[in-house]
Amino acid sequence: GLWETFKLIDLNGGALVSGDVVNIRSINDSFMVAENGGGREVKANRPTAAEWERFTIIRTGGSGAIRHGDTISLRASNGQYVVAENGGGREVNANRATIGPWERFTILNSARCLP
Repeated sequence: GLWETFKLIDLNGGALVSGDVVNIRSINDSFMVAENGGGREVKANRPTAAEWERFTIIRTGGSGAIRHGDTISLRASNGQYVVAENGGGREVNANRATIGPWERFTILNSARCLP
């Protein structure tokens, strides 16, 4: 739904590729933050983006361009990965050292997904 929609902002512009640094903005224009740069909870409550609001996007299927339907992971500024605890339905943290199933997310381009 609308509250589960986020906008990725590629900080270097151009095509979105694995390894790019991004900001993530919620529907109410707040930026996603990994508290303390990682190691704690992830929230979407910052009015501006600074270091803790930067994430490196990683295409889990290999390097290159990131497209609609690709699986990605997000690395916080301290090097830890964002996790949807229990695979979803619980809190979101940035406290994992490696990428496992709970640290994978699917990119959906809303322009291509709307009915």
